Amino acid sequence: MRMARSFSRLTTNLISPQRFLLFFGLVVGLDLAAHAQTSSPKVYEFMTMNTLESQSKSLSHILLAPDFQGKSDIQLEAFGGFSTSKNLEKYKGNSLLITQQLEALTAAGWELVHVYPVSDTGVFTTRYLFRKAK
Repeated sequence: MRMARSFSRLTTNLISPQRFLLFFGLVVGLDLAAHAQTSSPKVYEFMTMNTLESQSKSLSHILLAPDFQGKSDIQLEAFGGFSTSKNLEKYKGNSLLITQQLEALTAAGWELVHVYPVSDTGVFTTRYLFRKAK
């Protein structure tokens, strides 16, 4: 019991309630100010890249919106399926072009946010959504 009273007297003498409240308010205020500075919303610009692969050359493209490095349309090879090695080579070539475009976008500061397939009969389509802080 005597130890508890000594501890209580020691803490009361070290920090008065007014000083404690002042210190606590200062810490909370600084924390709120720091949080307010770091949580301001970022503004982004967005870009979409669509890949369309088909048996028809007229439907096989990489489409960019808005234009990237002066390009909005990159032609891909049409392929007739995976039945022959020739078609497989065309598919590999398309994959290389798509990968190169993805690498160029990320090197330019675009962040890949979302990738999703778009269903369409006969055309294999994938949409890539990028963003970059303004």
